[in-house]
Amino acid sequence: ISGLKFKDIVLNLGGKLFGSAKWKEEKVLSENDFFRLNYIPPKKGVKKVAAMFTAGGYIPYTDNVFRYAPEYNLYQHFLDRGIAIYEMKMKNEKAYNPNLTRLTYEKNIETVYEFSKIAFTHNQKEQMILMGYCGTGIIAVSSYLAKLDEMTKIFPVLTTFVSPVDGTKCNIFTRLLSRLNQHLNFADRLNSDFIKGEEVVAFIDAALERSHSKTDFGYFLHGWKKKAYKDIKEIDDLTPEQRTEIMIWYWLAPENNMRAPLSASLARMLYNYFYMGINKQGVFPFKYKKKVIDYKNILKYNAKIIMFHGDRDPLIPPSTAEFLDDILDKDHFLRITQYKTAHVGYIFSGDRWEHNSERAFDPNPIELLLDELKKKTVKK
Repeated sequence: ISGLKFKDIVLNLGGKLFGSAKWKEEKVLSENDFFRLNYIPPKKGVKKVAAMFTAGGYIPYTDNVFRYAPEYNLYQHFLDRGIAIYEMKMKNEKAYNPNLTRLTYEKNIETVYEFSKIAFTHNQKEQMILMGYCGTGIIAVSSYLAKLDEMTKIFPVLTTFVSPVDGTKCNIFTRLLSRLNQHLNFADRLNSDFIKGEEVVAFIDAALERSHSKTDFGYFLHGWKKKAYKDIKEIDDLTPEQRTEIMIWYWLAPENNMRAPLSASLARMLYNYFYMGINKQGVFPFKYKKKVIDYKNILKYNAKIIMFHGDRDPLIPPSTAEFLDDILDKDHFLRITQYKTAHVGYIFSGDRWEHNSERAFDPNPIELLLDELKKKTVKK
């Protein structure tokens, strides 16, 4: 019975729970065809000490993972510390968004600029931290470097978590994009301009060799091994462990990813990023409106890039950013590799953000970012 029920439990209860972290005081500041800008104030009763803007972009499996659940999400640690969040989020929470089929790389960057200005004004023109996680880190960094004159006035500190720099060192993604490239050539012949979200997931699953688990028989086998699911009828019947498990299954399910198609334009940009890579001089393999994007340009500004990686990340190894040590100085660049940390460790390891935890991140990302923001902030 557990085997027969497990897929339905994942798609229904898991679907309701996944991305369910919400805050009463949050509000929408702006939106366009592709993204929405949300404002989340610090935890009630906690003094606001700073603000962070999270860049948005295409993420396989959807960016609802940052709002994974009330008990596990990326934002709460910052809110508890008094850091307000300006979240640039894809508009694909509950339904398919056909506009994403025409989301180009340049439109993605232009939205970062547009929403940054709105957030800056809303934040009383106090300088903020710019953040990107995994794939959105590519968008955050390239947006930043393409318009340093404007962006450093708003964000003296840019940070990324588990984001690739030298894409050629990310073997799983290079295999994936090789297959995507083959598909794109086929799509061009059919006069198509996007890849379905479920197709992207199929490519990723093939690269990670986990396609079988997402078949009906794969669901059945997993449920068969865990007989307690036979008694589950509604969310309140789930244990904390079961909640986490079915949300992970839903996050990775093709049904969750159908809402987010990948435009051929973005796929080509990603293909260049992971196959050609950023060269050893720090220049990106693509331009923004004919403008070269170059890491070394940050050396002309009072700004800093801080990158966090995990030593157990199979997708984005820490070595992806090592070459930046040779072209950027310590005043402008800092690279941190956290011990015993995997790709989603910053989202799912809530206790590690706490100073009194035996497993605490060292250094604590929030304290480090606040310290660097204080050093780089230009007083009014």
